[in-house]
Amino acid sequence: MKPINLLLIDGLNLIRRVYAVQPDIEQSLQLVAQSLRRALRDSQPTHALVVLEGKGPNWRKQLYPDYKANRAEAPQPLVENLPRFVQLFAEHGINSFQLDHYEADDVIASITSKAKRLVKKVTVLSTDKLFCQLISSSVIVRDHFAKQNRDAQYVREKYGIRVEQLIDYWTLVGDSTNHIPGIKGVGPKTAKQLLNDYDSINTMINKPLEVQGVGQNSANQHKIISLLKSSQAQLSLFHQLVRLKEDVSLGINLQDLRLAEVI
Repeated sequence: MKPINLLLIDGLNLIRRVYAVQPDIEQSLQLVAQSLRRALRDSQPTHALVVLEGKGPNWRKQLYPDYKANRAEAPQPLVENLPRFVQLFAEHGINSFQLDHYEADDVIASITSKAKRLVKKVTVLSTDKLFCQLISSSVIVRDHFAKQNRDAQYVREKYGIRVEQLIDYWTLVGDSTNHIPGIKGVGPKTAKQLLNDYDSINTMINKPLEVQGVGQNSANQHKIISLLKSSQAQLSLFHQLVRLKEDVSLGINLQDLRLAEVI
């Protein structure tokens, strides 16, 4: 039996990146088609799915009204022509999926969580850095435009921490693309040092004295840990926002994702 390779495409991420460079719809359609064919060649999937944003307010916006407050709405010509892009994906043998009130991120994370135990490899095609929290021995994130596979080594080189620490890292430093501020006074360098010293936010707050020989002479670290202890409501909120849901009920299975024969 042929090993299953699953390709999950962050649909609007791909479309909007292309449209930003070429806002003519006809040209955008052609460029997306070219990108799609290249993605299929690169990943050689047996199964694939394009995931789009769900309609209606999502849970993050309800939890934190400022979520993505700095993001411009999708251009109207793009919205009006979205069905043409969906048809384009279908012509390449790939179904599209969206779930009302859920972002594509959570749908992709939920599919990945279930599928990684059943398949040889999952490739998430997106430039969204938050998908890096899904990386494992069987999951990679593909930056189509940089022609770069993001894996555990990429995370270590880029952030100086382990994949398992990324959620805590973004909780601390925030995520400007989604208008999540993080903890004031904690930048990337400080967050990396704290996570390398204490491993997790939980240890920083609840068990700092149990970590021997770390930060003992650092008044600045002690000050920051005191700040974190007084910012636990913020930490909880930001942690929820940057963590992708992996348990969304979708009603689809691997058979639904089999790459269709294109005549």
